[in-house]
Amino acid sequence: MDRYGLNMDSNRNWYVLYTRPKQEFKARDIFNRRQILTYLPTQWKYRRWSDRKKEIEMPLFPGYIFIWANEFERIDSLEAEPIVKCVNFNGMPAVISDKKMNSLRQLIEIYGEGIHITEQVEIGRHVEIKFGPMKGICGIVFQNEHNGQRFGINIDFLDRTVSVSLPAEWLDAIN
Repeated sequence: MDRYGLNMDSNRNWYVLYTRPKQEFKARDIFNRRQILTYLPTQWKYRRWSDRKKEIEMPLFPGYIFIWANEFERIDSLEAEPIVKCVNFNGMPAVISDKKMNSLRQLIEIYGEGIHITEQVEIGRHVEIKFGPMKGICGIVFQNEHNGQRFGINIDFLDRTVSVSLPAEWLDAIN
């Protein structure tokens, strides 16, 4: 057993499953009923609507859930309605090592709400601004500053380009 009470069965591995949008909690509930161990790291964040502000629990990695499963359980889990697919690497299901999972858990235990996950944002990527006075405006990343902590964004406005520097957590990548 490890420090999290898991029996390190050699036939089981940590897998990452990709969920439908906003279906992470539903997937966790389904897997708990099936007695498949899941790990869904979450954070409490304040969300603002036009009429109120509320603290809600949100997945730390939106669209993903980790499962501790054998091959049969992994394949069975793909039949769950909220699941889109198993994350693959080189055509094979991506297996997360116990060491990496324990490190992730320790990081979350230690830093908790201080953790900020951002998608890698590369130059040329189309993004939408999530916060601030320009919320909802789309643009293209043209500059990566301070080791990926701030990005220059070009925004077309009245046949002119407006350039702003914004923190990574203010941006959402657009496919």
